Amino acid sequence: MDTSINNAKIISIVRGAQTSRLRILLVDDHGLVREALKALLETESGLEIVGEAATFAEGLEAVDRLIPTVALIDIGLRDRSGIALAAEIKARKSPTHVLMYTAHATKEYVRAALRAGALGYVVKDASFADLMRGLRAVSIGQMFLRVCEPLEPQNLLDSAMEGAAEAAWHSCITGREREVLTGVALGFSNKEMARSLCISAKTVDKHRGNVMRKLDLHSTADVTRYAIHEGLMDARGKFRSNAGASIGALS
Repeated sequence: MDTSINNAKIISIVRGAQTSRLRILLVDDHGLVREALKALLETESGLEIVGEAATFAEGLEAVDRLIPTVALIDIGLRDRSGIALAAEIKARKSPTHVLMYTAHATKEYVRAALRAGALGYVVKDASFADLMRGLRAVSIGQMFLRVCEPLEPQNLLDSAMEGAAEAAWHSCITGREREVLTGVALGFSNKEMARSLCISAKTVDKHRGNVMRKLDLHSTADVTRYAIHEGLMDARGKFRSNAGASIGALS
């Protein structure tokens, strides 16, 4: 066993807990882009650039070793695509969230990134303020899209997930669990859901644990991604059809 890597992970987690800083990993195959981004981002308080990478392999190793809060990833890397890197990060159940930062703004790329597990997508001609908003949103498990004006996030997600909604609700999920999952994805607390559903907060917590276990979801970010990827929630945070209608009324 490589104890140096394990020790590095422990140190990284402890430092993050102590400082509550937003730890960023830059993954871009252009050195000048990384340098420019680093110079800009380091002017922001509460933010730290913990590492850089130019390839898929370097990026994956850095995520495993440094455990950044957010990996800011370009699509065009030297070996494999940034979208493949996002998928691998998600497959490893890493706590690191992914924000794509790229010149590619077509619907196909945005849909592919969301399917791969990216929580945010910002094009490189967006403002620095938009990039910062994206980083901060993604760091706390919220979705953020900033693409070219003609591409409406609502339409992107609708077309990306077309036909998936009916297949999403596995037969193992009860109606009450579906309502609680809806509430979690919408960001409601256990107390708010309990009040809406006329049950105790303890019962909400039990349903929440059950549904996350059944669907192999491990965080609020996972729940949100699941809802979006399965076509159950639109880009504005609204659920379609009557899914979780009791909870949805709160929004």
